[in-house]
Amino acid sequence: VVDLLGRKEKDLVDNIRSTLESRSLWERDLAAVTHDGFALEKLSNRKNDREIVLAAVKQDGCVLYYASNDIKNDREIVLTAVSQNGYALRYASERLKNDEKIYLTVVNKHYYFK
Repeated sequence: VVDLLGRKEKDLVDNIRSTLESRSLWERDLAAVTHDGFALEKLSNRKNDREIVLAAVKQDGCVLYYASNDIKNDREIVLTAVSQNGYALRYASERLKNDEKIYLTVVNKHYYFK
């Protein structure tokens, strides 16, 4: 019984350690894209992470190019991207390229589209 409890405690500690390491890696990646949105290009395992991509497009909307197709179909993320850089519209999903609010945001925020 003692040996079984010892193994369960070890497994629990290992699980907690693994969770903390994963969290710290995620926080590192978030800090990287917050500093430089183009860091997303190198973070292949984060291209479908909504919070990471949102932080990246706040830095430069054109990093939407590196996001997953699911993220390119996320209205909030695309709206954030085109608000930052109108040219990001070219990387949005076809559905959102035709979204009136997104299109008007591009035209109204960026003089070069008028």
